[in-house]
Amino acid sequence: MLVLRRPEIELLLDMQSCVDAVEQAFRVRGVGDRASSGAVGLELNGGSLHAKLGTLTLSRPYAVAKVNANFPGNPVRYDLPTIQGVLSLFDASTGKPLASMDSGLITAMRTAATTAVAAKYLALRHASSIAFIGCGIQARRHLEALRLVREIKRLTAFDSNRTAADRFAANARERFQIVAEVATDAGRAVERR
Repeated sequence: MLVLRRPEIELLLDMQSCVDAVEQAFRVRGVGDRASSGAVGLELNGGSLHAKLGTLTLSRPYAVAKVNANFPGNPVRYDLPTIQGVLSLFDASTGKPLASMDSGLITAMRTAATTAVAAKYLALRHASSIAFIGCGIQARRHLEALRLVREIKRLTAFDSNRTAADRFAANARERFQIVAEVATDAGRAVERR
């Protein structure tokens, strides 16, 4: 069984591939084809555990199980991510485990790719500015994905943690040469300018 940790996943998975895969999955669902899936959750002291299961047939049938723990107090209390987990891939014909992967980066990229696909079809064609309410782990991946479907020239960031908003805006300016400012509240972040 192949084991992929975050560094290997970072080398193998790119955002454009994620956006393309999510768009294809929506297209398949749009024509009535559905993958079988299921989900279950369990409340724990200080957090929760949830499992999501699904199947997909490509060159052969696959099944996947993603199990994530969600503990909102982790960053402050233990210097750990809020969400941690594992994704296991199986041969759906035999049940043979094929791979076990860290799910954090895959989850972040899939979530951002979903947003990008929605923006591709629902946002105004000429849209070039965006407001981010919340500048944590997901924000950087969302900006990366959104830039694949829209030419983002300007962003406004707000987070209840001002340091997170400042860091996100600085990263956007440095990495993408975007005009990025930090708002003092969510209302100001979404004001039309």
